[in-house]
Amino acid sequence: MSTMNMDDVNNSTIIQQAPSNFLFSNVNKILSTFVPAHHRRQSNELYKSIGVKSHGTITFADNKSNRAEFIRIPPDAPVMQVKELISTKWCHERPSLVISVTGGAKDYNMKPKLLRAFRRGLLKVASTTGAWIITGGMNTGIMKLVGEIVQINPNRHRPIHLIGIATWGCVAGSDQLDVHGTNVHYAKPHVEELNEALLEPNHTEFIFVDDGSVRKFGGEITFRASLEQAISGDFFAIRSNSDSSPPLPKLTPTTSFRSEQSDPIPVVLLVVEGGPNTVRTVHEAVVENNIPAVFFEGTGRCCDLFAKAVRLYKEYRLKFELSEEIPRLDVPTILRRYDELKNRLREDLREELRAIGVTGARLGAGNRKTMQKKFTASDATKKDEADSVDYFSLVYECIDTRPNFLNIISLHARSPVEPDIDVAILQALLNATSGFRPGKTSNQRKREQFQLAMEWNRVDIVKKNIMKDDRDWENMELNDLFELALNRSQTEFVRLFLDHDFSLTDLFRNNNKLALLYKNSMKEHHVIFSTSDNPLRTIYQVLIQPLIGDFFEVDIALRSQRTSSETRLNVDNDSELCSCCTVPWPRRHHDARPPKHRPSLVISVTGGAKDYNMKPKLLRAFRRGLLKVASTTGAWIITGGMNTGIMKLVGEIVQTNPNRYRPIHLIGIATWGCVAGSDQLDVHGINVHYAKPHVEERGEAPLEPNHTEFIFVDDGSVRKFGGEITFRARLERAISEDFFAIRPPSASSTPSPQLMSTPSFRSEKSNPIPVVLLVVEGGPNTVRTVHEAVVENNIPAVLFEGTGRCCDLFAKAVRLYKEYRLKFELCEENPRLDVPTILRRYDELKNRLREDLRKELRAIVGAGDRLGAGGGKKMQNLTIAGESKQRKEDSVDYFSLVYECIDTRTNFLNIISLHSRSPVEPDIDLAILQALLNATSGCGLSKTNIQRKREQFQLALEWNRVDIVRNSIMKDDRDWENIELNDLFELALNRSQTEFVKLFL
Repeated sequence: MSTMNMDDVNNSTIIQQAPSNFLFSNVNKILSTFVPAHHRRQSNELYKSIGVKSHGTITFADNKSNRAEFIRIPPDAPVMQVKELISTKWCHERPSLVISVTGGAKDYNMKPKLLRAFRRGLLKVASTTGAWIITGGMNTGIMKLVGEIVQINPNRHRPIHLIGIATWGCVAGSDQLDVHGTNVHYAKPHVEELNEALLEPNHTEFIFVDDGSVRKFGGEITFRASLEQAISGDFFAIRSNSDSSPPLPKLTPTTSFRSEQSDPIPVVLLVVEGGPNTVRTVHEAVVENNIPAVFFEGTGRCCDLFAKAVRLYKEYRLKFELSEEIPRLDVPTILRRYDELKNRLREDLREELRAIGVTGARLGAGNRKTMQKKFTASDATKKDEADSVDYFSLVYECIDTRPNFLNIISLHARSPVEPDIDVAILQALLNATSGFRPGKTSNQRKREQFQLAMEWNRVDIVKKNIMKDDRDWENMELNDLFELALNRSQTEFVRLFLDHDFSLTDLFRNNNKLALLYKNSMKEHHVIFSTSDNPLRTIYQVLIQPLIGDFFEVDIALRSQRTSSETRLNVDNDSELCSCCTVPWPRRHHDARPPKHRPSLVISVTGGAKDYNMKPKLLRAFRRGLLKVASTTGAWIITGGMNTGIMKLVGEIVQTNPNRYRPIHLIGIATWGCVAGSDQLDVHGINVHYAKPHVEERGEAPLEPNHTEFIFVDDGSVRKFGGEITFRARLERAISEDFFAIRPPSASSTPSPQLMSTPSFRSEKSNPIPVVLLVVEGGPNTVRTVHEAVVENNIPAVLFEGTGRCCDLFAKAVRLYKEYRLKFELCEENPRLDVPTILRRYDELKNRLREDLRKELRAIVGAGDRLGAGGGKKMQNLTIAGESKQRKEDSVDYFSLVYECIDTRTNFLNIISLHSRSPVEPDIDLAILQALLNATSGCGLSKTNIQRKREQFQLALEWNRVDIVRNSIMKDDRDWENIELNDLFELALNRSQTEFVKLFL
């Protein structure tokens, strides 16, 4: 370390100075040797961005151990930069709470018993939550009282940050503080002017707002309110529908305070006594910035005014029958009664308004928004504005619009019970969460309250006020909070969870979750875990057993977990041959084991069986989209299994899958009589070396060699395609299990599909897998397949317009159907038509559509009576052998099949254009996801909008498409407020889906 250059100091002066005075005068020079230059540069840049007029440190004669930071700023200084300064330069640990204290600026003597309660409660809250405390910073009134309380903080290892925000022109001796980066030994002026006050010596930071005024209190109110709002980050905000989606508050402690909007900190306003400026401060906090307030009734003036106003407002609402339980009143009556209530209340509060110094015109009606004007004009203008404020209207707006944000605690000395201040502050936060979002469910509110109580480590609050009966525990998902309690070693909360049957066994069966649970927070045990032969047992012995004792049988859980993993290992070492017909291919090694892991999606591909050449640009898009979907969702892909047409194309795409660690299961379902060389496969349990026959008969095709599984449907037919359609449709329906089914309202609602990857595929009804049909080109059998999927089995279809035949038929039909519905005024928004007119117009629409689609139908069907009217259901009976089957197939009315699809399942048909002339390369994976979203958007009559949106959110999460959630699903704040998504938040964390985690936060 470099030494001081003593030549710069007058030696005679040094001799005359006392050692302490020498340190005070030269502390900045001494400390500068310890501060790296780049840190000073960063601070200077931050000061410049804020517009700092002066800055430095302050030492006080009354508290020589305290050296307080300070800045002087203009009233329009950017609050986000000031917030950054506080969090990065002044206070290095993020608090769980910010307490803003306001009240009378005059000396205030609190009764001894009440002072004890206030002191104990404030210190307990600050030590529990690491709270910052904000006051006006002066050595008078409640500010002085708070400073004296903080001085006696018994926890010297966790100092309390006490931040004073004051008007520069009201600071006695402010001329001493007009410095830049040096220490100031603050001295009391010989003469104190009226409306000036000394700084309180126990504050650790000061922000002086210089609005140009001299000796006029209140110039800091607007800036202080803006700063507190920036810190709270709309934690309790009531938001409009047009606002962007709010982040969920992150309540867990972090190593540093992050200043971005995604990490709000709750702010609570404590009010003791107070005058007109205190009323303005309360209104600014509660109404404008959604910050809850706690009033200490019995301290006088402002607090007693609000306490009486809240009590009378509740009484008058009951008296005038204006409670929410009485909905029978008409609007004019309600408005008239509210006016009467307001006038009655104004009269009853006249004495309290006078007590805070409000006289004359300010008791009368006025513009309640006047106080929002910026007090930056001349003193005369400012005084006129202040005098015109209608303080009653400010009070009334608070109690009328934010009653759950106002919390009254009695500090009357005659009360036999000493008030519990820390509980009152926590209750204020709980009340603010209990009703600030109209669409939020009771469970969601209780969960937020549970989180707050955990932050304060108040298990008694949970037992008495939040989780009052067993139904609360049954209806809420709290596993993540159980894990958090374990992680933080919150013993009482761990016991509470265990008392309500939360399972440690399940936790020990999940290697990944248990390891991640302690990975970051228990770094001191990292060496023990990393060198242990059994890290799960070590985690239990070192971290969990000390919390809960010896009653948990960890050996049983570990043995259960170990047995299941060994079983999976043995199964995975089974044969690597093709699982359905045990066919090894001469072309390449085939790692084609049966699917052990449940996919999040099944893609059924259908289309033309003839060779199909897709344009290079479209082929790139199709290949990239299909591989992206399969790799993202672990999808199974089902085709017809033959080495022709779209089946061959899909097989070649799957062969290029770059992810060898996650092979794609490509399942072929074909008619046995159409498989070239099927006689080779008439075996039982042995391997077949499949060889292509020398001669291929008409109506036969060889198997596609990249398929991993085959199912051959033997209906007795020979060389006649389509015999597998009905079975394939039934299988796909069994897999989807009515995922998108239209159910009558009386049907019981199905549970939300579990989309998370699980070790095995479960076939029970509770765990459906969405299936989507991809259609490329195609002929008559493809039309039948689409109808079977969409109408009969409720499976959405994506049709690639521009590939020809079936796809172009459906694309044109969908487009014309929409046009004709508008033309014939058959849209749902036109309820005035009578039933006969509607039926007649639909018949006319259908005939018009049949005529317009004649060309496209000929392209896939050919000429003949199949273009005429026929039975749309006859295709279901194509299971009879011989001539009867041929006659029935010829009689199928393909137009009716198409029409039934577009008329009854419009949201199940999704058209994506693959015209090569389009300059934009289509996004195939997005189109498939959109098809699933469209199918969930209107499929279940018994499903609520919330259930459908949750399903859509799950689908987007599976595909890792956060853009879809933002743009198409969670469009406004009400969606976030109404849907329980905590399990999906945990899933995103578990999968390290960064963008989704940011969205949740």
